[in-house]
Amino acid sequence: MTGLSPYNLKKKFSKISMDLSPVRELLSDFTLVNPAYSVNDLLGVISTYRLLPNDASIALTCRIEGIKKIATFDSDFERVDFLEIIDV
Repeated sequence: MTGLSPYNLKKKFSKISMDLSPVRELLSDFTLVNPAYSVNDLLGVISTYRLLPNDASIALTCRIEGIKKIATFDSDFERVDFLEIIDV
């Protein structure tokens, strides 16, 4: 693994080279709670928008459900071109 804390990993996430094959192998052993998307769909959002897995799951669920706006303080969602951040 990277040896970085989650906070530091998030700060350096866009600079880290990603080999998602170990993640793909691990996640293939699990059943996703939301069967509307596959592990490959999730990994695509992680890779395309440089999101951590939980954020990618939220973004992907929004896309599938047709949700176009999201209220969040997480600036990572600014990279997601199909979501509009609502200022709160």
